[in-house]
Amino acid sequence: MKKLLITLLMIPNLVLADTYLCISDASGGAKYDSYSKKYKSTGFTVGRKHILKTGEEYRYYEFGNDSFTTRDGQVKYNNLFRQVDSGIAECDETGEELVCKLRDGYFRFNYAQLRYVTVSHGGYFVDKRLAGVPTPYIEIGACSNI
Repeated sequence: MKKLLITLLMIPNLVLADTYLCISDASGGAKYDSYSKKYKSTGFTVGRKHILKTGEEYRYYEFGNDSFTTRDGQVKYNNLFRQVDSGIAECDETGEELVCKLRDGYFRFNYAQLRYVTVSHGGYFVDKRLAGVPTPYIEIGACSNI
């Protein structure tokens, strides 16, 4: 009986968060060619899989790569919304969309259509010396609730 009561008390917490499997349908960008000193169109691998978790803290990570262990043995959770030196991305739910402003772009997810788009300007606007380091790109895809 106690186990049943504990399980029932935990259900509201489970309902507040959703988990989605997101798979890219198309992606492309601009890669800097150091020989010609110009940007050229480039494609990226499609079919990449990510997990999107909503709730108290939004998490978005590569499928099968939920966590990692630091050199000192601490287990940390991967989150592509966690930006280096700038904390968690600023995310806002607008009813049927989740919009996250990242350090170098944005992520947008539509709950009704179960589609997403992520855009990164990489180093293109930041510093010309970074050209070619992070490539500007756009990725679109579909998600399913799991």
